[in-house]
Amino acid sequence: MVQALNNSNLNTINNSDKLAVIDFSAMWCNPCKQLEPVYEELSNEIEEADFYKVDIDAEQELAGKFNIISVPTIVLIKNGQELSRISGFQGKEFLKGKLLSNI
Repeated sequence: MVQALNNSNLNTINNSDKLAVIDFSAMWCNPCKQLEPVYEELSNEIEEADFYKVDIDAEQELAGKFNIISVPTIVLIKNGQELSRISGFQGKEFLKGKLLSNI
């Protein structure tokens, strides 16, 4: 399940030892639209991680905190520390491998 992330619930990822997978995207972004069903599938398959989505237009301040300069960008965080970033559309198998290697 993918949850919306905003400034009011940001502490949930900083206070968790579970991998947080954050998809920064925008409604006008075609690669983001391509990623959406893949991301949803992964959120249902990988129970060891929490999946979040941030609309950069609605959450500009949050996107700024994470220095997001292009979309889609997926940020992996564990124990409050950024582990990795994936920019641009990537296929399901690549993403799954990357996520599982960070759990």
